[in-house]
Amino acid sequence: MAEKNRELYEAWRKEEPAAEPEPEKEETPEEAVKKIQQEKADRTEDIKEYVEMLNKVSYGKSSNGKKVHRGPYVIPPEDYDEFEDYDAIELVLYKDGVLADRELNIVKDATIKLGDFYNHFGEYEEDSVFVRNDIFHADYEILRDEQTYREALNSRN
Repeated sequence: MAEKNRELYEAWRKEEPAAEPEPEKEETPEEAVKKIQQEKADRTEDIKEYVEMLNKVSYGKSSNGKKVHRGPYVIPPEDYDEFEDYDAIELVLYKDGVLADRELNIVKDATIKLGDFYNHFGEYEEDSVFVRNDIFHADYEILRDEQTYREALNSRN
């Protein structure tokens, strides 16, 4: 038994050391866009289930009796930025499906904050959707842009 253990030990010791991992390279804008598009496609079913769940428990009453939604919901444009204690946030949905703020910072996990806003363009205005999220105390204005995210990056530089 001791001889067998020694053989295993010697074999293990002779193995080549593992190569050091390569340092991660910085992601290009194109790679970021592709990654986001793939993540979006992968999450479609999860998003639908999440939205259905939100719709089932869409509102309740706060302690003051005011109707409070438990998830994001579309509002008319005239209701945007009507509450002082809510942040008013402007976002842009680019032609390639990338959602970003005015400084071109990509918004990740938008569905959690914005719900199913994609299907509401044209409901009040053709190229914009207004969403309120009572949990985050925020109103969002989402504007559709005909250029791609990459084009927006290039035009800024």
